[in-house]
Amino acid sequence: MKTVTITMDARQAAAVRQSLFADTKVYTYDPKAVPERVVDIRSVIVDIDEQLEKEEVECQDDCPPGTIYINGECAELGG
Repeated sequence: MKTVTITMDARQAAAVRQSLFADTKVYTYDPKAVPERVVDIRSVIVDIDEQLEKEEVECQDDCPPGTIYINGECAELGG
């Protein structure tokens, strides 16, 4: 399988992670009962989480829409 590497800052990574999480949260966590696409996306979420942890950036899935949890607070995207 070919790989793709994307470079982004922590805010961008947290925003992408939040969007991916929102896209898959309606599915069960049983990998046998969800589309392969969902399993792949959740793998990417884990990869992003690991990189953000290295940068000591916390992600929180209960921030309001249009925001991300970064530096201890829910921050507006694009700001």
